[in-house]
Amino acid sequence: MKIGFLVKTVNPKNGAGRYASDIIEVLRSRGHTVIVLKEEDDGYEGEVVLQRGIKIFTGIRSLATQLNGCDIIHAIDGYPYGIIGWLINRKLQKKLVISALGTYAVAPLYRWQTAFLLKQAYRRAHQVIAISTLTKNKILEKIPLQNIVVIHPGIHLKEKRVRANSKEQFLLGVGALKERKGYHIALSAFAEIAQEFPELRYKIVADPDRAYKIILDKFIKDRGLSGRVDFLSFISEEKLVELYKTATMFVLTSINTDDHHFEGFGIVYLEAAKFGLPVIGTIGTGGEDAVNGGENGILVHQNNVSETSEAMKKILIDKSLSDKMSRASVDWSKQNTIVREVDRIVEIYNKS
Repeated sequence: MKIGFLVKTVNPKNGAGRYASDIIEVLRSRGHTVIVLKEEDDGYEGEVVLQRGIKIFTGIRSLATQLNGCDIIHAIDGYPYGIIGWLINRKLQKKLVISALGTYAVAPLYRWQTAFLLKQAYRRAHQVIAISTLTKNKILEKIPLQNIVVIHPGIHLKEKRVRANSKEQFLLGVGALKERKGYHIALSAFAEIAQEFPELRYKIVADPDRAYKIILDKFIKDRGLSGRVDFLSFISEEKLVELYKTATMFVLTSINTDDHHFEGFGIVYLEAAKFGLPVIGTIGTGGEDAVNGGENGILVHQNNVSETSEAMKKILIDKSLSDKMSRASVDWSKQNTIVREVDRIVEIYNKS
């Protein structure tokens, strides 16, 4: 089978790029042929030919020629790649699959400039794959679809996942430094328990965003947390694995913002689970599908600082609970592998 991917990037350090590159790797390992057309010159494979805005319509004929030999066109996210895939497929009449990853699968449905085109793309797709129940439901709020299914992203289980001893006790957060990741909520919760746990630190792995970082820096200073919060940017994969292995728990208190930006799933919850970390996530986000709430972690309400701090304390104080969640995290990660994800995607490719 030959699959043509339409993507922003295949850089595995980017959420969408990680999603695409993982699927592509497994497909190739099974003997399928893959070509990649992308928007960003990210230093990885693929031809940089895709554009957005009014330029979406530029070069559709040329793109169709490049994908003509494919059996499947797989667009990674609704805007703009699902729209581009639909425009190309009006000529090719191949199977079009659109993965709906979160914000950019939904927010364009609320803008008149893009809503009509994206709705057409979803309607004409062979299948729309939502990465979480929340993503699916948000799409269905704007357009009734019969061709939509939820398939969660999966993870590789390559690394040795043995926990490592650490002299430090620290909370770990991983993800883009954006308001919707809810770092300000987690920091507020940390501030509430900081005196009770004087050795506890908080490490945030995120590429810098100057505006949001300024807000967080001020909060850290005002709440007396200076020296206890570390922002780590552009670290190696080896260093990230070390952090996962030595952290006390994983915390990402994502929130849904008014402009329809939200956590589509949160693969980092599964990455943390793979290394046996208890996790804290939020209700009403895609993270609900990524966390086995009550088993390998605790789901708290969005923007609820006191509930978040109580969850932190519960895990820190109750060693038996922490150990139980750690074991449950490893079990949960084994149920959510990239192999299982690709099995289901290939079933869709083969479906008549």
